[in-house]
Order: sequence, then C-alpha cells, then structure tokens
Amino acid sequence: MKAAIFSPFVVDRRSSYYALSTHLLNRMSLQPSRRMLSDLTVVAPSQSRSGVAETNEFYQKRLSHLQSGLTLALDERGEAMTSQQFAKLLQKHKDRGTRTVQFCLGGAYGLPQCLNQIRNLKLLRLSDLTLSHELAFVVLLEQLYRASMIQSGHPYHHGAPSDLYSQLAGQ
Repeated sequence: MKAAIFSPFVVDRRSSYYALSTHLLNRMSLQPSRRMLSDLTVVAPSQSRSGVAETNEFYQKRLSHLQSGLTLALDERGEAMTSQQFAKLLQKHKDRGTRTVQFCLGGAYGLPQCLNQIRNLKLLRLSDLTLSHELAFVVLLEQLYRASMIQSGHPYHHGAPSDLYSQLAGQ
C-alpha cells in the first residue's frame, strides 16, 4: 500500500524535527521486508505558509488526489487509537486492497473545511495534548514505523504495560 503525507508546511532543515524526520524515514527505508507501506511520499509546498487561507489553498489544489483510498486527517478531536489499533487499521485496509492511504496535517490553525468533501475521510488524533504541526509530523512518522514493526512481529513495540503502571494499577 502506498502512503502520502500532505503537509501545508515545510519542516526547517536546521530544526531537530527535520533530523528526527530524516532518521525515521531512513529507518523505514532500511526495513523493506517489514514495511507495511510500499512507498511513502511527503507532499509539501516549497515554502511554509501555514495561515488559514494558505492551508485551505494547499488542500483545495489537492482534493482530487485525496479522493482515492483512505484519507486520515490528523485532528486533536479525532478518534483516539493505540499503536496496535492504528497498525490493525492500516493492515485491514491493505488486506482489503486499498491502494493508498493519505494523511493530512493541518497548519497552525488546524485543518481546512474543504476536507469534508473527501469520501473516505476519517479523523484521527495522535494525542490528547495539542501538538505543533512539526511535532505531529514526527509522531506520525514514528507511528507508521511502529505499525510496520507491530505487523511484522518485530519486538520494537513491546505492548505490555510498564512495571510501574502495573504496580500503581494494582493498588
């Protein structure tokens, strides 16, 4: 299954977010046998312009590309999932023959209204906390890597509660 991350902003090459993003993309490309996604593309403008009008314009130009496959828009009010649930969602769509999955990131003011025109749109949240769009990008990449490791049975994702949690939950 192919994937694309649509982002109306560009991660500054001098930032630690860029270094983390590059690291995660490299890790994914080095594990071809474990990859859930056959191809991952990042679609972003040549320069960041994350105002409301600019984010809307970015997505208006790409609405036709977002109509195929599954589109997951990242929003703080979207559905919460565990890493395992996220991996199962991606695997379910891959098994059904879904060819593409698109992820939509918002700008500084969130996602534009025009995305409600997408047929197979699902809102997903990465955290109950509000994340900067750069951090959401990095968290999404890590979760895509983690989903591949979960589905391949790799021990990267332990899945079990920590000893501290188990101790505190038992009180």
